[in-house]
Amino acid sequence: MDMKYTAKQIAESDELFEKQIHKVRKFYLSRNPDKMMMLEERKAVIKERNKGLSPEYDKEYYCGTCGAKDGAEHPKSGYCFHCDTDNWISKNN
Repeated sequence: MDMKYTAKQIAESDELFEKQIHKVRKFYLSRNPDKMMMLEERKAVIKERNKGLSPEYDKEYYCGTCGAKDGAEHPKSGYCFHCDTDNWISKNN
């Protein structure tokens, strides 16, 4: 993790968070505690950001960034409702 920023600062910035995850297919499986703290912070930030919204669901996919299996996606962007990334993995693979 880039030590110029805290996990919370990275989680709050779409750009910084994207740089950290580098489109890793299964980021949620990382054993790095700093990355896991950053991911938990990100999910808290996005939960607050999505307050009052209802997700749409595509049960054919799960999120490769946070590991959410429910297929919940943002109703406008189609990104993961839990971490706001576009790292969907087909459950059929």
